[in-house]
Amino acid sequence: MKKIICLLLVAMLLFGAAVAESTHEVQTIYKGQLVVVYTSGDYGYIVRDNDTALILNYNGEEETVIVPAELDGHAVTEIDGNAFRSSDMVSVFLPDSIISPDANIFGRCYSLAEVNVSLKNPDLESVDGVLFSKKDRCLVCYPAAKESEVYIVPQGTQALSEGAFSACEYLTEVMLPDGLKIIGNEAFAGCYCLKALNLPDGLTTIGDRAFADCEMKEIVIPDSVTEIGINPFQWWFYDQTVCVSDEHPLFAVVDGALYDKTENKLISYFGSDQSFSVPQGTEIIGERAFDEFERLTDITFPDSLKKICASAFSMCSGLRSISFAEGLVEIDRSAFYACDSLTALSLPKGLERIGDGAFRGCGHLQTVEIAEGLKEIGNNAFTVCYDLEYISLPSTLKTIGSGAFSYCRNLREIVLPESLTEIKDRAFEECTGLTSVAMPAALTEMGVNPFLKCEGLTEIRVSADNPVLASIDGVLFVKTERKLLCYPAGRQQSTYVIPQGIREIAQDAFYRAVAIGEIVLPDSLEKIGKEAFLYCSMLTRVSGGSGLSEIGNSAFYGCENLNQVTLPVTLTKIGEQAFSRCPNLILAVYRDSYALEYCRENALKYSYTDSQDWLKD
Repeated sequence: MKKIICLLLVAMLLFGAAVAESTHEVQTIYKGQLVVVYTSGDYGYIVRDNDTALILNYNGEEETVIVPAELDGHAVTEIDGNAFRSSDMVSVFLPDSIISPDANIFGRCYSLAEVNVSLKNPDLESVDGVLFSKKDRCLVCYPAAKESEVYIVPQGTQALSEGAFSACEYLTEVMLPDGLKIIGNEAFAGCYCLKALNLPDGLTTIGDRAFADCEMKEIVIPDSVTEIGINPFQWWFYDQTVCVSDEHPLFAVVDGALYDKTENKLISYFGSDQSFSVPQGTEIIGERAFDEFERLTDITFPDSLKKICASAFSMCSGLRSISFAEGLVEIDRSAFYACDSLTALSLPKGLERIGDGAFRGCGHLQTVEIAEGLKEIGNNAFTVCYDLEYISLPSTLKTIGSGAFSYCRNLREIVLPESLTEIKDRAFEECTGLTSVAMPAALTEMGVNPFLKCEGLTEIRVSADNPVLASIDGVLFVKTERKLLCYPAGRQQSTYVIPQGIREIAQDAFYRAVAIGEIVLPDSLEKIGKEAFLYCSMLTRVSGGSGLSEIGNSAFYGCENLNQVTLPVTLTKIGEQAFSRCPNLILAVYRDSYALEYCRENALKYSYTDSQDWLKD
């Protein structure tokens, strides 16, 4: 009590005036919007439309932190959930201006032992150093370093906020009140020492990962619970038990797995079996249901299964065998991320979509057979599957996402089906084993160089019936845009003459084409895209291009042997670092040209096109 009174006296002295004026401001993206962040003392803040301040970050090192009521004349009403993240503070005092936060704003403050609040605050209060929202009847934050083994949540509390007890290292038992309705997301996550927790009758909601990484031996879900979020029992071991009564109208536990009976969804697996057969009738494997369950080696799916949700088997490092059945429609993002023991996959007929990163990081996966029906392979779906040697793509496939097969260095052949209409950015980046690729007639949408850093690729072929794409001497072009899209990096040709009529060289088009020594640009060329010749280490000379108007950012970055480029008078734009790390380069420019001004502003070496060395400025 004495400590609280002292803090209140200090607060009364400090909060009458604003903290020191802001010293600088920067722009950043906050929740999808561009905002200005002001700095005042140890605080970074943004100003809301109602002229109040939201604290975005705290950079101080004080053990006792007194949050100001004002910053530069703006009333402090909000604190971002990451503002004090990982701070070493031991105690904190909140002014009466702060309104109720939606979640624990002191997450990962592992040294925090008490939270105190101004007695004048209409929304918040502190009870024995624990933060509550009065209007919501919610426990917002139990300090992680509070030295108590047993805590009795006060009667009348109806909700535990997101992360309310997360990472509380001393607690062994928490007693919940009868009127509790909601346990928020990650409310008890990381409470390693928590041994006893009785969920009261009347509880309705258990949030995402609510009891993740807790070591209690048993938990009983009351019949009153109507909503359970993403795997509340993530990282539980096989000797921990979740109990549900046989009379529960919505949920059941069968063979070490928690099910939602209304959605036919497996929510969480905490069983002891290394091999598991999902029961017939199950339609959904829930998000993170088996996440990091390293003990699992074999899984068999029923033909009733329709969807495997995000991260369902993420980092199941022991998983060696998956038996799919027809009926599966979707494998969502990161579903089998980093399942490093997988060596072969046979995906079933009727599967329509493989989500973003679904098999990313399955480093020992060697073969993938995909049956008919698949329409989409998502972004990074098979990225860094280093050992992948073979994949069969069905005739129904429409889209290959960005980076879908990037860094599959052992992939030596890919047969693109006639149905394919789109390949997105860098889909086959650093597939160094590829030597040639054939593009079908239906393929009309192409992203940024799909074959970036494919150092073994020497040829790209295109169907003569393709209305958009074309191949000239193995180089890929977009006919409709008169654009050079991709120069195969493995070509050993030392000089390349770009065909007359081409108007643009696309982004990354010649990236790491290390054999090329000279480029001849057509006079029709108008634009060189950003990073177009990045790290073309053997390139020495670029000629032609009398109609060029734009050179993109880093276009010739790292061309360490480049020594001869003439910049025409038609140039009106040269991007940042366009010629950086070209130590041997002296640019030839015209007098009174934009290129001349660019060279002067960027301290680049230059000479005039109409003079000898003695006439240089």
